[in-house]
This record gives sequence, structure tokens and C-alpha cells, in this order.
Amino acid sequence: MSDTATRTTAMLTESKTECAIEVFLKEYDVDRMPSAKRQHVLQLFEDSVKATCFLSLKPGVLRDEWINYEIGNTVEEEEESE
Repeated sequence: MSDTATRTTAMLTESKTECAIEVFLKEYDVDRMPSAKRQHVLQLFEDSVKATCFLSLKPGVLRDEWINYEIGNTVEEEEESE
């Protein structure tokens, strides 16, 4: 089974959140990522629409920019509420 077929099968049996977390942990060097950033990304995937967006983007600059934009908004919202 190809990697794409395996990923598609996994997406059908797991929630979008679970799938996004699995891909994130597999494709990113989370051990070297600051803890706060890692936690913001994982919280981002609680929203199934955002998890789906993440899964739709191919690995690369665009996906990285999307993550940074989304967690940047989360950090700004937290700062405003304090």
C-alpha cells in the first residue's frame, strides 16, 4: 500500500484531530521545538476545521507559514485576554 493510501485509510478511521496530531508528530522535529509552540500547535488541532486545513497542506513552507500564522493568532489572543 502506498504512503498516500495508508494516510487516506488512517484518515477514514481516525478523527481529523488525531490524524493531524499524528502527522505533526511524525513530520516535525517536536523535541527541538519550544514547548509553548508545540502546545499551541496541538491546541490548534482541537478545531477539526483547522486540523483538516493542516492535513490538506503539503509539507513545506506554506504549511509552516500557516502553522506560524495560526499559532501567532492564538498567542496574540491570549495576550489580549490577560
